[in-house]
Amino acid sequence: MIYRVFLDTNIYDGTAYSFRNDFFQSMREYAAQGNLVLLTNTVIDGEVRAHIRANVKKAIDKFNGAVENRFFALFRTLKEYSSILETQDRQKWVDVCLAEYESLLCDCKVEHISVSGVDVDKILSDYFQKKPPFEEQKPDEFKDAIAVASVVIDIDRTFAALQEETAADSTRDDITYCIVSNDKGFRDAILKNCNTAYLEEVRVFEDLKNFIDYTLMMDRQALFLKAFLLSEYGVDEMEETIKQVIENASIDIDVDFGAFAEEKDIIGIDDITYTPYILGIYEEEGKPLVAKVLLEARCTVKAWYSYTDEDNSFYDKEEGAYLWKAEIEKEGIYQVEFDVVVALEIGDCEAPEEWCVEDSKFDFSDYCIVFNDYLNTPSVIELNEDNLIEEEVVSENEPYMEYEEDGEEQREHAYSVCPDCGSPINRLNDGGNGYCINCKWNH
Repeated sequence: MIYRVFLDTNIYDGTAYSFRNDFFQSMREYAAQGNLVLLTNTVIDGEVRAHIRANVKKAIDKFNGAVENRFFALFRTLKEYSSILETQDRQKWVDVCLAEYESLLCDCKVEHISVSGVDVDKILSDYFQKKPPFEEQKPDEFKDAIAVASVVIDIDRTFAALQEETAADSTRDDITYCIVSNDKGFRDAILKNCNTAYLEEVRVFEDLKNFIDYTLMMDRQALFLKAFLLSEYGVDEMEETIKQVIENASIDIDVDFGAFAEEKDIIGIDDITYTPYILGIYEEEGKPLVAKVLLEARCTVKAWYSYTDEDNSFYDKEEGAYLWKAEIEKEGIYQVEFDVVVALEIGDCEAPEEWCVEDSKFDFSDYCIVFNDYLNTPSVIELNEDNLIEEEVVSENEPYMEYEEDGEEQREHAYSVCPDCGSPINRLNDGGNGYCINCKWNH
């Protein structure tokens, strides 16, 4: 799962610019794993920088005023205290704080979303009608209105692009769009203006703690689901899911010498293993409902197929039929690997409080999943020399012989008659010039 996270100015201010606290460190870790992108725009970024300058300068002024207190006169003469009581350069402290802010943005893979395309007419309409974020106590929140509009536009762009990308590659992670603001009007404005088609993928939080708690809850649920799928209570469902994928796909068998399999069948699927990856979890009020799961599947496939050995067959173009035909049947065992993406109903597989990742003996018997749908499956399973483990010939006929109905050999096929003596011509007495070997010398 990937989180696109937009932080309002008040969230940065609320941390007192402690850009290395536990919450920001968690965001850094998610970003390093490729699971989080921090979002900002010119409104929020400019406001945060302005607030840093103003608030840090104010704090340093207070600090300098305090250390200049006349009752510190004695301590200024003492070596161990004199450095503590030195006045500080305001701009130096501002620069340090701004550098830490830049470091946070960089570590969290910041993406600056554009404010171009914002509908000014709509903002003015909301202002006159006192719709969020223009609340009674904050009637002139034009900066917030622009920020909200840019976020709503980015939500549309994000999920429209995701739909196209998922159509081409359904194995990609799902995205949850998160807005963190302690301003209720800001949060309400996002939800009221967001495209309803994408509303299920948007989450709003009033502080960083709630956001991080949410990500931890989702991570824990994903780990629990993965553990369940690998347990004895999940393996049967997953193995049946993988078998069904193979049975529903077209089978492409590569036959030697350019021949093709005329008939084929899967006669066994064994040694199934898989690695599950949780691409997304859909929840409602904190309760998990449906999971999107990628399975990296591996198994052995035993296939039977038959083909015509053209080198030992003779096709008469004039007759439009084989005069003799070498037919071979083989069975092969192949190592097959493929990806499949499925949707699973997980309402009865919610991670309990007593479960922990290290608990390898947890009893999963009270939990279950229900297969919902295939989201992506291979249309063709290829069986060829690259993944062939072993094969054997299980049946082949003698193409030159005709057989009685009881299977007893009768005689070789004759495919012509000698014009001179009238003898049947087959491979044993073919003179090579249209006559039998006894008469060919006369022609």
